Amino acid sequence: SPMDFTYFLYCPNVPDVDLIIRTGGEKRLSNFLLWRSVEAVYWSTPIYWPDFQTQDLSKAIKFYKDQNMQLKNETRIFGANHKQNN
Repeated sequence: SPMDFTYFLYCPNVPDVDLIIRTGGEKRLSNFLLWRSVEAVYWSTPIYWPDFQTQDLSKAIKFYKDQNMQLKNETRIFGANHKQNN
């Protein structure tokens, strides 16, 4: 089961990832925390890590919040449509 698999991970007590910030313009995960990042929001920026500033982090967090709000709205709409169809 997924819980059994989680037990054998390097840090089994670490919670799942919510936001992945990838600097340098990369669009891939490179197998980074694959099991822990299934539902994570992915944000890529062309800015390289040494130049990454507080305002860049703020942009990533805003993007994360917007994505979560959009997902909640879609879930609410889907749930309402599902109830109407049944």
